[in-house]
Amino acid sequence: MRDGVLTLLSGGTRRGYGPFPEFPQGTQHGGKAGAAEGNVGFAGLLAQALLARFNRLMRPVLRMTELDLPGWTPLALSVTALGALLLEGEVGFVLVNLAIVQALPFFFSGLAVVHAFAARRASKVAFLVVFYLVLSFLA
Repeated sequence: MRDGVLTLLSGGTRRGYGPFPEFPQGTQHGGKAGAAEGNVGFAGLLAQALLARFNRLMRPVLRMTELDLPGWTPLALSVTALGALLLEGEVGFVLVNLAIVQALPFFFSGLAVVHAFAARRASKVAFLVVFYLVLSFLA
C-alpha cells in the first residue's frame, strides 16, 4: 500500500488511476476562498447568538459541560484500535481511519471537562482563550 501511495505521489499510475490533476491558477487552498469560508462561519455563529438571545432557535444551544458519551463508545474504540494494530492491508488501513473517527468524541469529551473546570473559575473566558490558544499551537 505504501508503494502505491509513493507511486501516485511521484506522478505515476496505479490501478487505472492517472496522476493527480493540475489545478488552475488561484484555486489552491488558503486563498480568497479560505477567507470567504471563515466569514461564512463567523456569520453563522453571529446568527446563532442573535437567535439564542431572542429565544428563536429551533434547537437548544449545546452546552459543552453537558456532553455525555454512550456507554458503548470505549468498547467500540478499543475493538477498532486492536483490529487496526493486528490487521494489515486495506482492512487495517480502514480500521486505522475508523479508530481516528471514533476517537473524536473522546476529544470533545475532554474539551467538556475543560469547560466544566473553567465554569468554576472567576475568569472563565480568559482561561478558555488561553487554553484554546495553547491547544492550537500544540496541534
